[in-house]
Amino acid sequence: MSLNLFLSEHGVWLLLSVIFGASVGAAELVARYRDEPQIVVTSWPGLFYMSLNGLISAAAYGLVVYYNDRIFVGLKSDRLMTSIVAGFGSMLVMRSKLFSFKTEGGDTFAVGPDVVLSTFLRSMDRRIDRNRSSPRQKLVYESVKKLNDPSRAPDFIRISLASYQNLSDAEKAELDGIIREVKSKTDLPPQLQVMAICFGLLNVTGEKNFEALMAQLKEFLDSPEA
Repeated sequence: MSLNLFLSEHGVWLLLSVIFGASVGAAELVARYRDEPQIVVTSWPGLFYMSLNGLISAAAYGLVVYYNDRIFVGLKSDRLMTSIVAGFGSMLVMRSKLFSFKTEGGDTFAVGPDVVLSTFLRSMDRRIDRNRSSPRQKLVYESVKKLNDPSRAPDFIRISLASYQNLSDAEKAELDGIIREVKSKTDLPPQLQVMAICFGLLNVTGEKNFEALMAQLKEFLDSPEA
């Protein structure tokens, strides 16, 4: 079958499998960066990783179609299911570990397709993290330096968590734990304590809500009745 004929018959379903595969890659990235997931998936490292997942799914779709008379007989007439299997099933194959072995030093190494995909993910993950760290640092620093009495900020931040209706107990406990741990470090100046808390807070609120919350915090601390 020529490429043009293949694309004319399977173009839409091939594209669908690519979308499914890319969505799996997007989900992996979103799970790692909770503050601004839309920035992550539209960054060039994010797009590259999603494209890699889509390319793998496209290759899987071609293989399923090519071998449908020998292996995937049930998918021969169901192109939608073929797209689903190729889009999501290929990620299961790529995440598989054929076997593991231990070195003399006791380190365990996995051998299989997962090693390749995980290497790309770690590389893109590191690049995204570096790109996101600079604006996050600037946002937190610029917000905290405006506070006149940062020593009273942790209690305000803890109370503000009640405004989130769908925040899980685990997330609330995590941030509350950060606040307690930071406040226990009396050797840190109040401003640095609040900065440490704000990085955890930013993961929950996102940039827009974080800026609004910090503006309210400043207003509260500046109020003579506070």
